[in-house]
Formats: sequence, structure tokens, C-alpha cells
Amino acid sequence: MGAATLKAASLRAELLQNLLDQTVEAVLAVDRNGKPLAFNAAAVRVLRMDPAQTNVTQWAEYSRCYLPDTTTLCPPDQLPITRAMRGETTPETVLFVRYPDVPEGFWVAVRAWPRLGPDGAPDGATVVFRDITEAQRAKAALKRSEERFRALIENVQDILLVLDRDGTIRYVNPTIQNLLGYLPEELLVRDAFSLLHPEDRPKILALVRASGERPDASETDEFRVRHKNGTWRLLAGVGKNQLDNPEIGGIVITAQDITELKRADQQALLRTSLLDHLRSAVIALDMEGRIIYWNSFASKLCHWTPEEVLGKNIREVTIPPPNRGRYEQVIGAVLKTGYFEGELPLLRRDGTTFPAVLTVTAVRDRRGLLIGYAGVAVDVTEQKQAEEHLKASGEQLRQLATHNQSLRETERARIARDIHDEMGQHLTALKIDLFHIAKDLKGKGARQEAARNIESAIGLVDSAIQSVRRISAELRPSILDDLGIASAIEWQLQEFQSRTRIRCAIRRPDEDVPLEPDCSTQVFRIFQEVLTNIARHANASAVRVGIKQENGHLVLNVRDNGKGITQQQIMARGSLGLLGMRERALQVNGELSIRGLRSKGTSVSLRVPISRQKGTDN
Repeated sequence: MGAATLKAASLRAELLQNLLDQTVEAVLAVDRNGKPLAFNAAAVRVLRMDPAQTNVTQWAEYSRCYLPDTTTLCPPDQLPITRAMRGETTPETVLFVRYPDVPEGFWVAVRAWPRLGPDGAPDGATVVFRDITEAQRAKAALKRSEERFRALIENVQDILLVLDRDGTIRYVNPTIQNLLGYLPEELLVRDAFSLLHPEDRPKILALVRASGERPDASETDEFRVRHKNGTWRLLAGVGKNQLDNPEIGGIVITAQDITELKRADQQALLRTSLLDHLRSAVIALDMEGRIIYWNSFASKLCHWTPEEVLGKNIREVTIPPPNRGRYEQVIGAVLKTGYFEGELPLLRRDGTTFPAVLTVTAVRDRRGLLIGYAGVAVDVTEQKQAEEHLKASGEQLRQLATHNQSLRETERARIARDIHDEMGQHLTALKIDLFHIAKDLKGKGARQEAARNIESAIGLVDSAIQSVRRISAELRPSILDDLGIASAIEWQLQEFQSRTRIRCAIRRPDEDVPLEPDCSTQVFRIFQEVLTNIARHANASAVRVGIKQENGHLVLNVRDNGKGITQQQIMARGSLGLLGMRERALQVNGELSIRGLRSKGTSVSLRVPISRQKGTDN
């Protein structure tokens, strides 16, 4: 071979090497032992080896080649270059390569085919490597993005459909099963309009057709759709024309089930209407005390319209400044117990106030967290006025009754004195005269009969004198005025024992208790009524009476051993005697208590102040 020929060959080899170095793909040719025969610059860069000093076997031991799952090692005898050296031509194979000094690894696409010797036997291999790391990363990112997008679409709470121009369903997300009961595959290639309520079908069909004629047009409306169970659900949907979008090629509809929301709105509207017809102010507050609901009766009571007060703090609108501390106590009670009921004056727009009964409750969400307060206010002005009038009327009636009783007692005392002083004296004088006449007639024969008749008349007169004394004592016992209340009670108890044969005992102070005359009268009349009730109802065999002076009060206790009064009898409206006793006790600022124990008797206790309170005199 001449010098020119050698030079030409050298130039061709240099040109070929230059061309190889300019290619992106890594090219490597090895002999049957894996020793590199030719390689380009890309091979050095991609394989990270010096082919002049390293053969393929050494490179395979240094690197780690994994299958596309990036975790399974590719066996050395299955590497494309190894197979090619055995005489196999391999299709493009994707491997993940990791070097000890490059732990993040990289991706390569490998093609290999055998080099044959003159005898046709494998004499080496040619391998082409292509670094596809960026492409693989982009592919993986795209896959992850598609998976996230699919997860979002399939798990979104709204129904998502893609329709053809004629309304045929091409895609529907799995949410359809939760909201309408259908599996997605049950609706594919089905006419979407067949699911609509007959009354809504023409309207929605017209909207879809109109949007189909305008690219990117959007339409919004509400419509009813048949659930798989046969019921109707109300949806709010938005349709957008994406027929010209090559990625979609249809009309995209997103819809929300607003059945419960609509029903809740209707119920809220109904509740609001009902609240506006109440004769009470109904107010709702948020956590900061700002008004978020104000019914029509609240406007009537406080003279503020809802528009004027919504968003304002309740303290500034309805709570009088002097009562704002009380309002804080109300809120504190609600925070502690969840409820408050009581009176609190409220403020009108003109600055005037009115008494109100408030009921305030805490409002909590499903998790039990406090979200606000609800209050109901009732104007009790008329009730307060009625109570005052009733109180005044009752006081006037009580004063009138006290006055009448005083007049009656005064009249009784006058009648008792008149009977005792005048009639008693006349009967006594008559008795004396009859006695002398009878004495003169004795022993004169025929006149003895007249003497006997006169003696009989004396007996009648004597009986009349006793009756006059008894009636006079019952009207007004002189002992009450002469010796005092304790002696009068003791005398009355002795009279009761002699009349009823019921054993009686009394414990009283040595000295009488100093009561004013009208107070003594009321105490004595109460005692008389107690004895009357014992005689009529108790079936008692013994009565014990105690009188004592304690802490500026007269205390009278009467106890029997009868059958015992019941609580129903004490509270019965027809117990006029008991009512009279209570009224007499009230007239002298006294306290009367009655207790009964079945088969063990009844106890009555009266406690009256010895010195009358100012303003109780008649």
C-alpha cells in the first residue's frame, strides 16, 4: 500500500471519527472480548468511561443497570451488548443506570447488534446508546400529572359529563354514582336528555343546542334529573362548548346536587316567615354579639328595621347603658349553662325602655362548637301593669276587709256590753223582784201555787242570764280586754274542753303578752277557728296549746292527735276557714303554717310581731 493510499485511509478514518463525535447518540464497537475498537465522544459522556482503558465487562461490573421499574437489576448476560456479542440483534431496550458516584442515576435507550467475522461467526458488537433521562422524567411527570388530574376529576364532588353535539354521554365521572345512583358505565353512550324531568327537558335541550353553536359559550341553569331509584334530584349545572377543543371535543357539563340546599332554603324561608308572625322579638347573634337576624316583631318593639340593625352589636341597639353589666352576666350564664331566662329592660330607638322577659340559648354546630346566640324577648309591660293593678286591688280589698272586721269587732263589743250591762242588769233585777214576791206568797194557802210558778220563772230568768253571759262572751269575751290574749285563750280552751269533752292542756307565760287590741282580736279569732276545725274534722281526743314570747313575737302553737289534715285539704279553694285564718294573719303581719301527718294529727303555728309594723293600722 502506497503512502498516498495510507494517507487517504487516515483521512477517511479521521473524517468518520469526526462525524461520530458530532452525533448525539453514543456509539461503541467492541471485539469479541468486549474491548472497545471504536467509540465517539458521546460514548465517553454517556457511559462515563474511558473506552481506551476499560472493556465492557469492567464497565458492567462498575455500573448498575436496572430494568424500567428502577429496582430490579438486569442480569449481566441479558444486557443488550452481551446478547449482541453472542450473536443476537436486540431491539431498543430502556435501562436505568446508576453509578456509585452518580446515585441519582440516568436513563438510556440501547440498541445492539453483532459484528460478524469473515467466517460469519460473531466477532464483536456495535452498540448505540441514547440518553433519555429528561424524556423519562418528563414522561413520569406527565404520568403523575395525569394521575393527579384523573384523581381530582374522579373524586370531585360535582358531576362532570362530556356530551357529543347530540347529547350522547361520552364521559361521566364516578361522582354520578354517589349523587344519582348510576355506575358511570351505565350512562356511557346514553342520551343525557332522557334523564331530565319532562318539564325541564325542552329548556335544557335549547340551552345545549345554543351553546353548541357558539364556541367557548357557557350556559348555567337548574334542572331536575331522575335518580336511579326513581326520585327526582335538583341540580345546578354549567355547560361549556368545547367541541372545537381537540383534547375534549364535546360539551362539558359540571353539575351540583342542590336538592337539600334548596329544601333547606325553603325551610329557612318558612321558619323565617313563622318567626315573623310570632308575638315575640326573635334575635340571632354571632359570637361577637352582632345581630344576624331580626324578626318583624323585634322591629315593632324596638322601632328599628332589620336593615338598620343587621351587623350592629346588640349592646348598642337594645341594651340600656345602666344594664350592660347585667347583659354581660346573661352572656356569661349562657356560656356556662347554655341557657338563660329572666327579666332585663330593653331599649327602644327613641331612648325609652320597656320591661322584657328574655330567653337566650347558645347555638352550636354539629361538632358542638359555639357559633352564636338565639334570643326571644317578650314585652311584659302590660303584665307588669296588670300585676301592679292586681296588687293595688288586693291591698285595697285587704284594707277593706280589715276595716270591715274592725267595724264588726267593734259592733260585737258594743252589743256584748249592751247585752251584758243592760239586759243582764234588767234580768237580774227581775229575778230579785220575783224572788221577793215568791217569798211573800209562801205560806198563804192558795197562793202557794203562784209562788211555785214564780220560782219556775226565776229559773228561766237565771237560764236567760247564763245565755246572755255566754252570747256576750262569744261576741267579745271581756277577759280578752281585761286580762289579755293568753288568759283569753286559756279561758276559750276550758270552754272548748267542757263543751266537747276533748282533753286539753295549755302552757303559757306567767305574764300576759302585750298585744295591741286589734292584733289580740285577730289572734283570738284564729284560735277559735282552729278549735272549731278540730271539733268538726279532726276526730281528736286531746289538744295541746303553747303560748310563748320569742324574739319580739307572740308564738301560738296548737296540736291535736286526730287523723291529720292533708296537703290537698290545705290547698283546696273551698277551705274558707283556712283562708280566713291566713287573711287575719296577714292583717297583723303574721305567719301561719299548717302541717298534717296522717293518723298523727295536725299542727298549727301562728307567729305575729308584738309591735305592729308601720302602715298596717286601719
